Amino acid sequence: MLRAAWADWEARLGVSVTMPPLTVEVSDLEAMPHDLGRTRAGRIELNQMLPADAADRVLLHEAAHQFLQASCPALPAASPLLAEAFALFISGDAADRALSGTRFVYASLARDWLLANPAARGTERAAQDALSRLFAEAETREDWEAFFVGVVHSCHDAGQSAARTREEFLALVRGHPSEVPAKLDFLLVDGLSQGTLASEGQPTGRFPTGSILKPSLLAMVPGLMEPRSARATAAWHCPEPPSPGEVWTWQRALVRSCNGFFLDFVPASPDAFAPWEEELRRLGLQDVPATMEGRLGLRTDFTLSPLEVVRLFSWLCRRAPFVVDALAQTPRDGTLAGLPDASWFLARGISLKTGTVRNVRGEPLHAWIAAVGPRELDGSPSFVTALHATGRATSALLPELRHRLEQGLTGLEQSARVQILGLVRPGSVGLACEAGAPLLVRTGGGDWRAEPPGTEVPPGTPAEGSTYVCPADALVLTFPDASGHEVRRRYWGALHVESPTENEVFSSVPLRAKSARARLGSPLVLTTSEASYTVSSLLSELPNAHYETLKALALVVRNNLRVARHGERPLCDTTHCQLFGHDEDVPAWQRRRVRDAVAQTANIAIVPGVEGRSWLPFFLGGDTPWHEARSGPAVEEALGLAQTPTCVTREGDGTVEVVAGSVAHFPCEVFRNQLRLPSCPDRIVVTTRGLEFDGRGEGHGAGLDLTAAEALVAQGVNHRTLLQRFYPGLSLGSADRRNP
Repeated sequence: MLRAAWADWEARLGVSVTMPPLTVEVSDLEAMPHDLGRTRAGRIELNQMLPADAADRVLLHEAAHQFLQASCPALPAASPLLAEAFALFISGDAADRALSGTRFVYASLARDWLLANPAARGTERAAQDALSRLFAEAETREDWEAFFVGVVHSCHDAGQSAARTREEFLALVRGHPSEVPAKLDFLLVDGLSQGTLASEGQPTGRFPTGSILKPSLLAMVPGLMEPRSARATAAWHCPEPPSPGEVWTWQRALVRSCNGFFLDFVPASPDAFAPWEEELRRLGLQDVPATMEGRLGLRTDFTLSPLEVVRLFSWLCRRAPFVVDALAQTPRDGTLAGLPDASWFLARGISLKTGTVRNVRGEPLHAWIAAVGPRELDGSPSFVTALHATGRATSALLPELRHRLEQGLTGLEQSARVQILGLVRPGSVGLACEAGAPLLVRTGGGDWRAEPPGTEVPPGTPAEGSTYVCPADALVLTFPDASGHEVRRRYWGALHVESPTENEVFSSVPLRAKSARARLGSPLVLTTSEASYTVSSLLSELPNAHYETLKALALVVRNNLRVARHGERPLCDTTHCQLFGHDEDVPAWQRRRVRDAVAQTANIAIVPGVEGRSWLPFFLGGDTPWHEARSGPAVEEALGLAQTPTCVTREGDGTVEVVAGSVAHFPCEVFRNQLRLPSCPDRIVVTTRGLEFDGRGEGHGAGLDLTAAEALVAQGVNHRTLLQRFYPGLSLGSADRRNP
């Protein structure tokens, strides 16, 4: 039989290959626990447990390996996958395997697996199944026959390397392009600030969803979570057929996207899906599927955009975080398991959900991957993203998604909290989402709920203990200015309404009403990302600065974010802390420039001192001279004096001595703030009308002088040198953060 087969292969391939002496042996199960057969130089071993009806097939398969070894001695070691392909095809073993194999229902799935695993060993069962399924396509059989003829004829061609042969093999695996041209649509959103980090293609274009809705079904239909016994139907091949009577959990069915588990669900009542349908409508999704086939994406009439998918999964993170947590196992046990990039996602705790729509030939028309980053303590994800493609399968998208996440994430997608609108009466603030975005609301410790796009929360009604989020969009807050005119300001993040503080404000000097309100703090606390906070602060403080100045200031702002200024409460948004939120009208090019400066310093951090992290002050500075005058009564009132000062002296220790009946000493920063002077004055003169002041520049004069820094950068100084100059003894180190 072997000699006849050998002669047939010589005739088919048009070569003459000397058949070496071959010994056929039978080995016990212990020696070959995983293989039915294997070949070595001059010897073929068959497993003693090999079924009789498969013995000839396995023998010919191993003999084909011997034929290739005799024809091309270097090729099997250089490309084991190609050697296995040759043996499967030439021996006819692939045809028998394809009839019984179920791992790859579609040839396109087999193709995608092989392209994603070009270095797979030929002995892997998955590799053998994928090759067999590919060779079963009748329209490509002649192409494969011609390819293997070329392989054995080129073995002695010095210009044909093993690497080149492998490339030709993979090109044939890749095959002809799909009838749908490949294109990508992508959206990456900061899960804390809700701002867009990256986009590509048509992030608002709508496409058939595949099975991307399955997690939301589990979140809203409790009965779907009940375990179910698998059945011997094609819908339960996920991807292999289940064992008889095998019980599946919802977690396993979800990560493997097993349609059979969902199709076998018998609702306890006709309206079992009504809460799910209503919640999706509140999220702004229209024409919600009314059949299980439509909900699972087995029909193509329901479409979503990447933006809508991001909003759906942003809601899911809050409404049913346990479902998102289950999807973190998709790279290990689910539809993307075994792919080269799967371990990257698994190591970072990234949850993944896939969806695919195919044509009647099984070729992918639409493919999706939705991904959710690790969640913060409050449940907010670090990021949410959706990647859609036409003409490609989900397995081929995984490296594309990894590349985009590595490019779009900085590691600064971590929580930052800030008190906002401390100078505004809380009861006068209303809120809404930008047009088109739903509003996610949580009251007290209850469940999150979605309110439809266009929902407005009027002034005075944001409830204490409530949190508001606009997924993938900004919150728009409205409040009156000092003249009573309505102001609209966008904030990126989740707004939490805390209890009004009742602490008494202590001060050594009289406080104006505005100052007292600022020190009291605000019940409105915004949770955003460290990146978004830093960008807004820089744009509010010094938007036109040189690039190196921006980088230095970014590191200072991030350091100060971790230093308490209001006891246990977050930082404020005024100059008492760091300006924040005053960047509404900044042009897009300027925002991109500042974002880039922040991203460039994301992996650097200021190292805390021996006594812990301390506040690093900064000020506008400069040397522009100024002159100011204040009346005697104005000084008396501002400083809380018993009478008009008769003598005012700037002391060498930075304090100001004031003689007004009695002697009082004020820190110069308090003195200049109370009198609203640009900086600590260099010269103070008492006149008959009051006091006159002369000085230079602006600010308190401590820490980083931003104007001086600009001059130094113009001379070539970088951000590291700036920090060391203005903060002697300061050290920089690597940032302790997630690796994107």
